[in-house]
Amino acid sequence: QAILVQAIWLKATPDRVGEVSRPQLRPPAPPPHMAPGTPAWLLLGSLLGSACGTAPPPLPTFAASAALHPLRLAQIEGGVAEPYFHDVTFRHDAATGRTELRVVYNQFAYVSAAYADLFSRQVCDSEACYTEGRNGTGCWKGALANLGALTALWYSLPRAGVQTGPGEWLVSDPAIGNMTVHIADDGVPRAMLVEPSITNVGRSNVWAYSWNITFQDIRMGKASGAAHIEGISCPQTEQHACPRGPVERMQLLRASNGEPWGHFDNRDMMNWLGQGVTLGAPGHWSFMNKRFLEVGDFDINTTYAPWRDCNWDPVSHVEKCSVVPKDLDRLVSRSSSEQLTGPTNAPGQCGPDDVVGSWFVLPSSGQCAAGEQVGDGGCTWKSREFKVIEVECLKTYKAAFRKAWHADWQRAPFPAVTRVLKEAVRACPNVGNRPSLRAGTLYP
Repeated sequence: QAILVQAIWLKATPDRVGEVSRPQLRPPAPPPHMAPGTPAWLLLGSLLGSACGTAPPPLPTFAASAALHPLRLAQIEGGVAEPYFHDVTFRHDAATGRTELRVVYNQFAYVSAAYADLFSRQVCDSEACYTEGRNGTGCWKGALANLGALTALWYSLPRAGVQTGPGEWLVSDPAIGNMTVHIADDGVPRAMLVEPSITNVGRSNVWAYSWNITFQDIRMGKASGAAHIEGISCPQTEQHACPRGPVERMQLLRASNGEPWGHFDNRDMMNWLGQGVTLGAPGHWSFMNKRFLEVGDFDINTTYAPWRDCNWDPVSHVEKCSVVPKDLDRLVSRSSSEQLTGPTNAPGQCGPDDVVGSWFVLPSSGQCAAGEQVGDGGCTWKSREFKVIEVECLKTYKAAFRKAWHADWQRAPFPAVTRVLKEAVRACPNVGNRPSLRAGTLYP
């Protein structure tokens, strides 16, 4: 039976798989030092995680498939993380300590038939992990982003886990998130749920990086095939800029729940060709679930840098971005949307974007000052006009979108859908002069 709980995950037994119940809290141990602004759900999880307890049983050689269920999120009121994958399999070889997780994406079947079976695979030797991502567009040392919190918390379970009931374990780290796992007497997990902290992955990523799992089709020992897990060997690649390109004027879009309008630095954005993959499609909605769509005109130096991922840190109140080489820091980053196409470890940085479109990050270090043009003083981008519309307004075009998606299903880059979206953006009123949510004023 799955042990599935919400918020501070302790002992709770729901009536059925996938249901979430509230736990009964128990007195915490003396508190460890916590950073200011730590969310209460993680604070209490860490207090409990500092308590003493025995170690969980050693993990045996086994293989299993995973049934995935919705997870009611503790940090986001009303938020429910739907399964982002299907056909998830686990294998572990106790003799070598090697573990494999293979996932197939739910999200991209509407792009083309080829993406219905898009997969990623992660192999860890103890805590040293390598990942081959999205049918080979990425290969790197480290965990798959969606598995990052799960992997880190799992490996910390033997040293930091607290037993909260028979077979039930909690591990919590404010810098990572919370995990609850139910482990049977044979040492094989039967259920697991994971919610990463917003500080760790960014608010928009919590949905896709959370897990509510029950393990099934369990095979032990030789029958698992775990002794034959193939390692991952990544090609040697170096980050570099694209060949020198011209300055181009282009229009970029960003979906959000509200932020200081007209401030585009260190934020992930898309072009029109990338809207279908980024916003999603019926039954596969992604950023279309946000409240606002911002569209801006830009002059951009197209000598692009490698991708950098930026997320809002609610504790320090800044956008934090992954690092690119210092000599490339002022260049605009570009990749294919969702990094679905392009060469390994540089997906869509320099090549054409005519299938799934592109994502961009405009670095604060490259922004042109008032009165400057792109190229002056080494600046690489300049914003001009922008417009903000409410996604609620787009819903008035529901019938037109439904007809367009019927025509464009598995036909990226979705020209009919793009035409409807452009028509809606032109017609919907500009709300960009209203207060932003992030500035602390709730939108009426």
